[in-house]
Amino acid sequence: KFGPNPSTRIVKMKLEGYKGVAGMFVYNSLKQVIISKNATIENGTSVGLDLSKYPKGIYTLKIQLTDKVVAHKLVVQ
Repeated sequence: KFGPNPSTRIVKMKLEGYKGVAGMFVYNSLKQVIISKNATIENGTSVGLDLSKYPKGIYTLKIQLTDKVVAHKLVVQ
Protein backbone atom coordinates (compact mmCIF):
# COMPACT_ATOMS: atom_id res chain seq x y z
CA LYS A 1 0.00 0.00 0.00
CA PHE A 2 1.32 3.44 -0.79
CA GLY A 3 0.08 6.96 -1.31
CA PRO A 4 -0.79 9.58 -2.05
CA ASN A 5 -0.33 9.09 -5.76
CA PRO A 6 -0.14 11.60 -7.41
CA SER A 7 1.95 13.38 -4.79
CA THR A 8 3.70 16.70 -4.32
CA ARG A 9 5.90 15.84 -1.34
CA ILE A 10 6.17 12.63 0.63
CA VAL A 11 4.97 9.22 -0.49
CA LYS A 12 4.29 6.81 2.35
CA MET A 13 4.34 3.04 2.00
CA LYS A 14 2.97 0.43 4.33
CA LEU A 15 4.33 -3.07 3.79
CA GLU A 16 1.85 -5.40 5.44
CA GLY A 17 2.70 -9.03 5.98
CA TYR A 18 6.45 -8.49 5.53
CA LYS A 19 9.23 -8.49 8.09
CA GLY A 20 12.85 -7.81 7.17
CA VAL A 21 14.95 -5.31 5.23
CA ALA A 22 13.41 -3.74 2.14
CA GLY A 23 15.38 -1.81 -0.45
CA MET A 24 13.51 1.11 -2.02
CA PHE A 25 14.66 2.72 -5.24
CA VAL A 26 13.10 5.62 -7.16
CA TYR A 27 14.04 5.95 -10.83
CA ASN A 28 13.58 8.99 -13.06
CA SER A 29 12.44 8.83 -16.71
CA LEU A 30 16.05 8.18 -17.80
CA LYS A 31 16.12 5.02 -15.61
CA GLN A 32 18.59 6.66 -13.20
CA VAL A 33 18.29 5.95 -9.48
CA ILE A 34 17.52 9.24 -7.73
CA ILE A 35 16.63 7.82 -4.30
CA SER A 36 18.02 4.67 -2.70
CA LYS A 37 16.92 3.71 0.79
CA ASN A 38 16.97 0.60 2.96
CA ALA A 39 14.46 0.20 5.75
CA THR A 40 13.88 -2.45 8.38
CA ILE A 41 10.24 -3.41 8.17
CA GLU A 42 8.04 -4.89 10.83
CA ASN A 43 4.53 -5.94 9.80
CA GLY A 44 2.61 -2.76 9.03
CA THR A 45 5.55 -0.32 9.36
CA SER A 46 5.14 2.89 7.32
CA VAL A 47 8.11 4.25 5.38
CA GLY A 48 8.22 7.67 3.69
CA LEU A 49 10.10 8.90 0.63
CA ASP A 50 10.53 12.65 0.19
CA LEU A 51 10.06 13.67 -3.46
CA SER A 52 9.63 17.40 -2.82
CA LYS A 53 12.99 18.41 -4.32
CA TYR A 54 12.43 16.60 -7.62
CA PRO A 55 10.68 18.07 -10.67
CA LYS A 56 7.16 17.18 -11.70
CA GLY A 57 6.94 13.98 -13.67
CA ILE A 58 6.49 10.24 -13.60
CA TYR A 59 8.90 8.12 -11.59
CA THR A 60 9.21 4.39 -10.94
CA LEU A 61 9.37 3.03 -7.41
CA LYS A 62 10.92 -0.42 -7.02
CA ILE A 63 10.76 -2.20 -3.69
CA GLN A 64 13.20 -5.09 -3.26
CA LEU A 65 11.97 -7.65 -0.75
CA THR A 66 13.71 -10.88 0.20
CA ASP A 67 11.90 -12.96 -2.41
CA LYS A 68 10.56 -10.48 -4.97
CA VAL A 69 10.68 -7.02 -6.52
CA VAL A 70 7.56 -4.87 -6.71
CA ALA A 71 7.36 -1.85 -9.04
CA HIS A 72 4.90 1.08 -9.04
CA LYS A 73 4.63 4.32 -11.01
CA LEU A 74 4.69 7.53 -8.98
CA VAL A 75 3.34 10.83 -10.28
CA VAL A 76 4.87 14.00 -8.80
CA GLN A 77 2.79 17.13 -9.38
